[in-house]
Order: sequence, then structure tokens, then C-alpha cells
Amino acid sequence: MWFVSFLIFNFLLQQGLCLNPLCYVIDCCTRSITLNPEQLKLDLRTMLHGQHLAWETVANHVISHFSEQTPMKALVLSFHGETGTGKNYASEIVVKNIFRIGMKSSFVHVYHAAVHFPHVSMSHIYIEKLKTEIKNAVYLCPRAVFIFDEFHLMPPNVIDILQVYLDFHHKVDGIDFRKAVFIFLSNLASENIRTFTISQYLKGIDRHDIKLRDLESSIAHTSLTEKGGFYGSDLIKSHVVTAYIPFLPLQRKHVKLCIHDELQRRNMGKIYTEEFIDKILIELHFVNSFSETGCKRVFEKVAFALVNEEL
Repeated sequence: MWFVSFLIFNFLLQQGLCLNPLCYVIDCCTRSITLNPEQLKLDLRTMLHGQHLAWETVANHVISHFSEQTPMKALVLSFHGETGTGKNYASEIVVKNIFRIGMKSSFVHVYHAAVHFPHVSMSHIYIEKLKTEIKNAVYLCPRAVFIFDEFHLMPPNVIDILQVYLDFHHKVDGIDFRKAVFIFLSNLASENIRTFTISQYLKGIDRHDIKLRDLESSIAHTSLTEKGGFYGSDLIKSHVVTAYIPFLPLQRKHVKLCIHDELQRRNMGKIYTEEFIDKILIELHFVNSFSETGCKRVFEKVAFALVNEEL
């Protein structure tokens, strides 16, 4: 009798019709996913300052992917832009909206090129290790998220082994990878993005009027032809990347919003004057009205200003 009960319980678990008691103490895949489409859109718009191209594109692709019980292929997003423009932050917002405990989830796998793939001569080792880790991760959670930071520093042959998991395959080695999400973060094409943005600014065209189509093909071409990352990669040639998303250089008004956010994070509810925020802003460098470091140095500049305020 107990065996029949076990079979029924196991069936209900697989169908998501009852909660495994262990899910109260460990991370369980099906019960960890908490995607709310409207909340994702709101978070991207209110937290990711100045990246209107990313707001709608990222949200729509993620929502569409998760709305399908059996997607045609894995979701593959490639974020491009300078340091401090919000690429990492955008991926964290996405993950926070997918999994109940966000980046702490065991179903989120982050790879830093300089840490995990530092030596080209060891590519054969990285390849086998990465293949095993991706297979195991998706086997445990079909909706697993993989983030490759600074992927332009990854050895090209290591990148190419990912293609089979990103393409239109029903199963690979008995595992269906089509529900997974892969996010690539890179500085590739950042110079193209900055040059185009500034040229539009000098023509009097509002930054917010820049469209995805203005930059997407340029990013794809640069990614394929520039050394590093997707250089000569089968991932580009086989068209498995869902979207190339440019992160534009930030202006003063965007960096001010980052400063405000950081002040609120440190002292929730406290109101700071525009004069105080401007004192922090003046410590950051801008060229042609655009920040050289985005919001990356805001954290340390705010910390310094608050210490000075207390003295």
C-alpha cells in the first residue's frame, strides 16, 4: 500500500500538483519559479535607468519564453555595452523575477570568463566540464538560467560547444534544453554603440528615439568579426542568438537616478537635496554629456560623500 501511495505522490510532484516537503528547506525547481510579467516590466523600467531598448526587448522575450510550455529553442540574450551601463544589473533583475530567491537560487549558474576560462591551452578541460555542468543543471531544472559574464574573453572553441544546447533540438543526450535561458554579457561593440549614440546626440536626436534596429545588425557583425567572444563563432552563423541588446552610454540624468537609488539603499526614506546629489555627480566624468563609467563608480562615490557628511 505504501508503494502505491509513493507512486501517486511522486506523480503529483512531477505534475506540480503538490509541494514536496523538502521544498520548504531546499530550492525546488518548479516551485521556485515566480515570474510575474507585469512586475518584470515594472522592475526593468524603474530600476534599470536609461536603457529603454532593454526594457521592452528583454521583458518581451523572457515573458514569451516562459509563457510557452514547450518553447522551440532556448532563450539566448546577448547584452552589449560599456562598463556600468547595467548589463549585469539587467540579468539580476531578470533572475530575481524568475526565481523566488533570485541570484541565490541553485538554478542560476554564473560563469566569469577570466575566472572559469582563463587559459586557452586548457580549453579541452573547460569544454568537458561545461558540458557536464550544463547537462546536470538542465536535468535538475529545465528552466535553469546560465549567465556568461565577459564572454568576449572566453576561448572561441569553448563558446562553440554551447550551440547544440541553444538550437532547435528536441533533445540532446536525452535532455531537453529548450526551456533554459542563456544570457551573454560583453563589452563587444560598445565603441559602435557609443559612437552611434553620440552622433545622434550631436544631430539633435533624442537618445530615447534610438531604435533597436539601429544597432542590432551592427552588434551582430562586430561580434562575429572582432577578436574575442563570438569571433567566427558557429553561434552567430547558426542564428541561435534570440536578440542582441545594446546598452547605451548614460547621461547625467540617468547617473543621478543611480545616485538616488544608492542613497536610498543605504538610508531608506531619508531625503537628500539636489545640491548633495550634484556634489556626488560632479565627482564622475562625462564626455559629450555621456558618462565614461556609467553607474559603476556610483557606489564608492556615494559611500565617500556620506562619510564626509558625517564628519
